[in-house]
Amino acid sequence: MQPAQSSLPKQLQKKMSKQLKYAWMIGLGLFSFLLLLPSFVSLDGEAGNDWAIFFGRFHIVVLHLPIGWLMIIPFIEFIARQCALPELKKAIRFILFFASFSAILAVIIGLTLASSDGYSGDIVTTHMWLGITTAIFTILACLFNESFHVLAKNLFQKAYFISLFTALLAVTWGGHLGGSLVQGEGYLTEKLPADLKVTLGLEEAPELLSYDTPIYQGFIEPMLAAQCMSCHNSGKVKGQFKLDTLEDLFKGGKSKKAGIVAGDLKASEVFHRVTLPRNNDKAMPPEGRTPLTEEQTALMRWWIEAGAPTTTSINQLEPDSLPPEVIAALDNKINESAERLYPTKVFTSIEPTLLKQYIQQLQTEFGIDIVPVSQDPKDGLQITAFNFHTSMDENAWQALSPLAEFISYADFGGMTINQQSWQQIAKLPQLRSLLLDNANLESTDLAPLNQLKKLQVLNLFNTGINDKNSPDLAKIISLKKLYVGQTEITLDGLQIIQSSLKQAKIYHSLVEQAVLNLPEIKTKEAPEKKSEYAE
Repeated sequence: MQPAQSSLPKQLQKKMSKQLKYAWMIGLGLFSFLLLLPSFVSLDGEAGNDWAIFFGRFHIVVLHLPIGWLMIIPFIEFIARQCALPELKKAIRFILFFASFSAILAVIIGLTLASSDGYSGDIVTTHMWLGITTAIFTILACLFNESFHVLAKNLFQKAYFISLFTALLAVTWGGHLGGSLVQGEGYLTEKLPADLKVTLGLEEAPELLSYDTPIYQGFIEPMLAAQCMSCHNSGKVKGQFKLDTLEDLFKGGKSKKAGIVAGDLKASEVFHRVTLPRNNDKAMPPEGRTPLTEEQTALMRWWIEAGAPTTTSINQLEPDSLPPEVIAALDNKINESAERLYPTKVFTSIEPTLLKQYIQQLQTEFGIDIVPVSQDPKDGLQITAFNFHTSMDENAWQALSPLAEFISYADFGGMTINQQSWQQIAKLPQLRSLLLDNANLESTDLAPLNQLKKLQVLNLFNTGINDKNSPDLAKIISLKKLYVGQTEITLDGLQIIQSSLKQAKIYHSLVEQAVLNLPEIKTKEAPEKKSEYAE
C-alpha cells in the first residue's frame, strides 16, 4: 500500500522531505558514533571504578527494551495487513524510534559494564559487535520506514524489511551470547538428558573413571570446568584468568599470583579463592553460583599438596599418599561415572503380580530363589541357588534372563561354575555383590567378570583360584571388598591385585598386614553368609 503522500500540500511535502534529510544526517552521525565507540574502551579484563560498574550493571535492564520493541513489530505488521488496518502501521514509526534509542543506550551501558567489570574474550567481543549491529540496523529500519512514508517508493519498504530482519537476527544471536556470558556456555542445554547431548553432538560421550585415569583429566579438570569455566575461558575472561589450558590454570590472572603452585596451598590463588568465606567479595565462584563442596575442596587440597600431578594416575602413587577422605571422594566420582554409563534399573518396572508369579515359577522349576534385597526397590533383586550343586544349565539361565538387568545380589556359593556360568554371570549389569565361596570352579577364567561395572563385593573364599587369576581380578575397578582366603593366591598375586585396587579391602586368612606392608589389606577369616553383604 502506497502512503497518500501526493495528496499533501506541496509546502508540507517539502517540509517533510527536509525533516527526512536531517533524520538521515543524524542517522549517519549515530552510525559513526556506534562504530567508533569500541575504540574508546578496552576489553582487557581490568576492573574499573565502582561507579562505572554500578552504571554498567543496568545493561541487564535496558537491553530488554530494544528486544521487546523489535519483537512486537512483525506482529503489528501481520495484524495490519491481515485485518486491513493501515492506521495501525503508524504505531510502528514510534516503536522504531524507541527501539533505536533504547538499542543505542543498551550498547553504551553494555560497553561500560564490559570495560569496567573485568570482561574480555571472544564471546564478549562478538556480543559487543552484535549489539552495535542491532542498533545500526534498527536505526536503518526506522529511517527506511520513514523514507517510505515520505517518498512513497517501494524500494524503501523493501530496505525497511531487510533492515528489520537483520536487526532481529542480530539481537537474537546477541541475546544468546549474552545469556552465555551471564549463565555460562551451554546454559540452555544444561538439563538435557546426557544421552541426547551426546546424540546432538553437544557433549562427548562420558568415559568410565577408574584408578588408572589420569588424576587431573578425570577428577580435577571436570570439577574446575563445572564450577569455574563459565567465567574463565577464552570466550569470557574475568580478571584476566582462564582455564582453557593447564598453563593458564597454573599461570593465574591479573593478581599476578600463580593459580596453582604444586605442593604449596598458600601460594595457590585458585585454592585460596575457593576456600574464602562466601561473604567475601573475592570468594569464588561468585555469589549466586554453587560453591565447591567439602568433598571437592578436600580433593583439590590433596591434589595440590601431592604436587598437582597432571598425567599421573592414582595407581601410580604410593598407597599411603591417599587419605581416607580422598579415597571416599575418588570412589564417589568413579561410582558416579559408572552410574551415568550404566544407570540403575529398578525391578518395580515389572508389574508386581507378574513378577511374583514368575519368581514362583523359577523356584518351582529350577530351585532358584529370588527375593527383593530390601524394602527399597532401587536395591534390586537377590538370587540364591541353594538347591544347585552342579552348574545351572542353559534352560535355567534362559529362564532367568528376563530378570537379569534387575539382579543386584547373587549367591552361587557351593555351586559348580563352568565357562557358560561365567558368561551368564557377566550378563547381570546391575550386580553389586557376587558370592562364590566354596564353589567348584570347573573354569577359572575370570575375565568375563570385568564386564560387571558395578560389582563391589566378590567372595571367592575356598575356591581354586591362584596367581594366574590376579590380573583379571585387578581389572574389576569397582570392587570394594574381595574375599580370597583359603585359595592358592600368594603374596605376589595379592600385590598385583592391591596395586590396582587401592580402594578395595582384600580379605585373606593366611596373610598378615605387616608381611605385605600394604595398609589396605586386612587379616580376616571368611565372613558369615548374608550379613556381611547386606549393603
